[in-house]
Amino acid sequence: MMRKRFAAIKTWLGLTALLASPACWAWGPGHGDVAAAVFERLPGELRSGFTPEVVQQAIGHDCHYPDSQEAFAVAPIGRAALDRLQAYGIKHRYGLHSDVGRAVAFGLLVDALREKQFGRAALWISALSHSTADMAACNHDPLIHTATYGWAAWGLKLPGGAPITCLTGLLDLHATASDPSGGQAAFRQAVAALALHDDQPDAVTALVAIMLYGQEGAQFCGLRGAALMAGASGWVERQDVGARAQLWKSMAELGAWAVARTVRDVEVALRLARGGGSVAPTPAIQAAFQQQVLAWVRERKLEDDSLFAPLLRAKPAAGARAVGVVLEPTWRMNDALLGVSSRVLAASITRTLQQTGRPYVTLDVRGLLAEGFPAPAEVPVVIIVASGLGNYQGWKSTDLDQRLAGYLAQGGRMLWIGGTAKPPVKSFGAVVQAMKKGDTPALPVAAEDFVRCRLRLSCGSDAELWQVAHSPKTPAGWQQPFCPWQFDTAMAPHLEPVLKLEGPASACVVGVLTKEHKLAYLPVYAVTPYLLAGSDCVAGAAEPALDAAGRKILFSVLERLK
Repeated sequence: MMRKRFAAIKTWLGLTALLASPACWAWGPGHGDVAAAVFERLPGELRSGFTPEVVQQAIGHDCHYPDSQEAFAVAPIGRAALDRLQAYGIKHRYGLHSDVGRAVAFGLLVDALREKQFGRAALWISALSHSTADMAACNHDPLIHTATYGWAAWGLKLPGGAPITCLTGLLDLHATASDPSGGQAAFRQAVAALALHDDQPDAVTALVAIMLYGQEGAQFCGLRGAALMAGASGWVERQDVGARAQLWKSMAELGAWAVARTVRDVEVALRLARGGGSVAPTPAIQAAFQQQVLAWVRERKLEDDSLFAPLLRAKPAAGARAVGVVLEPTWRMNDALLGVSSRVLAASITRTLQQTGRPYVTLDVRGLLAEGFPAPAEVPVVIIVASGLGNYQGWKSTDLDQRLAGYLAQGGRMLWIGGTAKPPVKSFGAVVQAMKKGDTPALPVAAEDFVRCRLRLSCGSDAELWQVAHSPKTPAGWQQPFCPWQFDTAMAPHLEPVLKLEGPASACVVGVLTKEHKLAYLPVYAVTPYLLAGSDCVAGAAEPALDAAGRKILFSVLERLK
């Protein structure tokens, strides 16, 4: 009887979410499917404490509780919970997405269960199901994120003419979990296969595990990103039932990953609630978590990123001289040393080298930081895509700068494809000293003027012109190809202009090459696929590559660096 009640609530809420949610926002109504599956599988002693109204509120509303920048209200959670959240610096509901936020929410769930505050317990279960699911949600995969918030916003199409927006609805768990022709069964099977239960961890172990979901989820999702894209595009393009089955399987596993961990965590919380003491991420627990993260980021395999796996090439062929492309693994969502959006562009460049038969090697940024760059005799030119540049988990941009300087001193050459941050000053000082911003922080001109501009390549014998077709400033997403820098080459005679941004009233140099042809700089928007006019067709949605404009610009600059 209880299971039937949950099933009826789930069905009604699923239909409501499907009708109410915009297709362009991935992993929205799917949160309701995760929450419903969690509540169906809670221990009977806990389920009996929930009224149908509490369950409906949890599945239909509270499962989206963390997706808000609103401050916490006292009424739903209580003053003690509010005080504890604020003590950890979590002032808004969105903060529950953070690693510490999940740990604090788990402790508040223990408190609510201990006090038999079932309405509050249901809210924290839903919030945990949301935050846990987001750690493996496919719209945080670099490739799917780019398609969802970039390609779809630009109105791009698949080769058969179907718009990319047809994919985005399929890339939410709800499309699989509510599909009676096979998706529902795939989700049920995945939930059963991946099920986890209380394995008796103490509070410290449980909290560290919950905090690690950001890293663990990124790896679990990263293994499936390309398969999800291939499955969705294969079904939309060709009505390929095999592709649809692949989509169902991969998507169901992502949802089941979150269901399994949330159910286990609730069982653990129920056991801890029978004891005494507060459950919270103390400084010692956070330090233990940080040590686990450091180990994880150093051990993560680059081949676990499906975006990179088919492209990896460690060494050039005997006697060959190869171009090196630097890659950074996918960490917890929105984490990066070289910028979040750099991964898809670096993969696109690598695949273009592969497709055109040009010798290349892939260079893991961690190996470069630890051991330095390869010998210029084997890898004479290295490409680094850095939409951003910062420090990450003990790795420092200054250390990368030092390694770069050593490689350049040995005779190496470098193409830096940059975004909002300047290149490292020690190795790229000749370029950095000539960089300046325009009047806007993201682009050389205002975003509304940028789409009226043209890019002119003037590199050696090459001279070609492309109209900007789309705005880098998309409505949402971390993939936006921003770069505000321009160069006054008249004041920097050591630089040659290679790329100009021409507007209706003015023009500025945005890409340069040093006179000795040792260093080159291009803005990320110059080689971002489909940003420039020429094609609105994504030839391989699961296998990104540069478009014709990007290939021309890239290869012209590489030729000059020889």
